[in-house]
Amino acid sequence: MKAPAFSTRLFLVFGALVVLAVGGMFLAALFSMSNLQRDVSLFTLERSAAALAAVAPQEPALAQDFCVQAADVSRLRLTIVGPDGTVWGDSRSLPATMVNHIDRPEVREALRGSPATRVGTSGTLGIPLSYAAAPIVASGQVVAALRLAIDTPELAARLRPFTLVALAVALGLGTAGALASATLGRKLARPLRSMTLTAQAWSAGQLDNRVRGLTDPDFLSLADTMNAMAGELATRITAAETSRAETTAILAALGEGVIAVDGNLTVRLANPRAAELLVGRDGLPAGSAAELVGSSLLKVSGSAELERLVLGCLAAGRSAQDELVIYGPVKRFLMAVVEPLALPAGGTGAVIALGDLTSLRQLERVRKDFVANVSHELRTPITLIKGFAETIESGAVSLEEAGRFTAIIRRHADRMAAIIEDLLLLASLEAGGERRGQPSENMETILAADLLRAVGESAQLSLAERRVGLAIDCPPQLRLPGHAGLLEQALVNLVANAARYG
Repeated sequence: MKAPAFSTRLFLVFGALVVLAVGGMFLAALFSMSNLQRDVSLFTLERSAAALAAVAPQEPALAQDFCVQAADVSRLRLTIVGPDGTVWGDSRSLPATMVNHIDRPEVREALRGSPATRVGTSGTLGIPLSYAAAPIVASGQVVAALRLAIDTPELAARLRPFTLVALAVALGLGTAGALASATLGRKLARPLRSMTLTAQAWSAGQLDNRVRGLTDPDFLSLADTMNAMAGELATRITAAETSRAETTAILAALGEGVIAVDGNLTVRLANPRAAELLVGRDGLPAGSAAELVGSSLLKVSGSAELERLVLGCLAAGRSAQDELVIYGPVKRFLMAVVEPLALPAGGTGAVIALGDLTSLRQLERVRKDFVANVSHELRTPITLIKGFAETIESGAVSLEEAGRFTAIIRRHADRMAAIIEDLLLLASLEAGGERRGQPSENMETILAADLLRAVGESAQLSLAERRVGLAIDCPPQLRLPGHAGLLEQALVNLVANAARYG
């Protein structure tokens, strides 16, 4: 249910206050007039009772007629009571039917010689009455008491004109108060409405709006304060947005992934590089840093090791680092550095810097494989050279065989030189230098029979040691495109391995 407008609420409040105030005044005035009228009526009754007592009969036989005649003139009830309380006469009832009145307070006072008044209920008629009694004196002695009575409803009827006047005055005052409340409500609601609309515009981001058109000094001061506050807020928001844009640009330009988490390990900030390093986690595309915010660190990284590293940092309150492996579509080697972070709202979070070591680790593996391959490539010609050299040195071969062995030694020495020159070329290319030479052997068309015969000669010693024979079956005119030295080395390695492990 929609709440009523401020002006309506103000009107209702002031209207209620006016009604209460005017009603109170009316009741007070009515009470005061009622008391005044009662006091005046009692005073008048008392004076009338004293005047009638001065001319009242002093014998019981004349009392009844006097009461009736006097009542017709005064329109009041008259009662004459003897000294023993017996009713001598009454203008509305027969004396014989009335009870003894000695117990009436005003009658007792009058019989004692003092006038008296009272407001109470008539014991005879059972209606509210106002009484006044005066002593009837003969020869200085109180011989009876005369009492006058007037009905309270009749007294109220006499007060009715005054009541109507007071009611009219109260209604007039209430109407005037209501009009004043409505006018005051509109006067107060207009500037408040203007300030409310301006504040709503500010909440929508329109901080260039200002409160204008106010003339009341109190509201004008409040409006100036609100306008100054809006200007200061706009300045701070602009500064915060500028700082945020700078921070975002810096984070986007960093080569490392940066993630900020709170004490619950919920991601509060991440740069595009972090999202790129974690590509594939829950289907996140590269660069979707905004999609990381609000998720748990374990969910976006998939690494329990990273979670334990951050928890250890938060528990110890100091930085920590470790190398991690993130498994996904791409296996990545990361160096994670974690620093504790004090959060503005209280508590502690952490900032995680992720460096990509994948290329470095791949390069190290390539270098190891390269060294192993080079060692393997050099081991074969060295083994052959050593073997043929030892055979020649032993003198157990003919001159013709020694010459053939020497040729094999020279050929494998040339192959070693070619391998070393290729290594120097690779080193030069890797260092960005200029190529200082060509490989010692180029691609060419090779006779397969010659290639296989050279392989048999090179593997002769290793085959003889293991008493393994080698049969060559090749069409004499078969030609192959390739690098003669590398092909020979590869086939020699195959033959040697077959002889060794076959």
